[in-house]
Amino acid sequence: MKVLCCVKVWTENKKKDGATNFITGMGGFLQALLFGYGGVRLREKSLELDPVLLPGCSEMRFMGVDYMSSSISLTVVDRNMTITLTSAGRFPLRLLLESQSIDLVLNQPVIVNRTKAHITVIQQQQKLFYGPLIQDNTAEQVPEIIRHINPNNHHYSPQYL
Repeated sequence: MKVLCCVKVWTENKKKDGATNFITGMGGFLQALLFGYGGVRLREKSLELDPVLLPGCSEMRFMGVDYMSSSISLTVVDRNMTITLTSAGRFPLRLLLESQSIDLVLNQPVIVNRTKAHITVIQQQQKLFYGPLIQDNTAEQVPEIIRHINPNNHHYSPQYL
């Protein structure tokens, strides 16, 4: 991989006759920074952050890290990291540390010691819905949101929504 000095684009080979913009090469470079030094890992129920500062660097910034329809920025300095919710999505988020949890609020930076942390969705209380027991001939009266639970069974019982 080589960067052409005159136009500042990556190419596949030294002869300059490969792909003009080596997009996958650039993507791999960015992934190495975000998932390597940034320590970003997508876990089953959280976004894990465990950043390592690059040797010789005093600060790293990752902006526009999207998780659960929200956007987060992460700034890493010597002993601290700052997490900021820059765009709030549908689900409220919480920062989980070893000894505390902090709800993320739009555009309010949270400064913590640089350590492993998890960003997770704040669990909402589920509502118990007692749907009517319906016979086959009245299934059309069931709202669509309930019908999609089991479209082949027209006998309904209590469901969680």
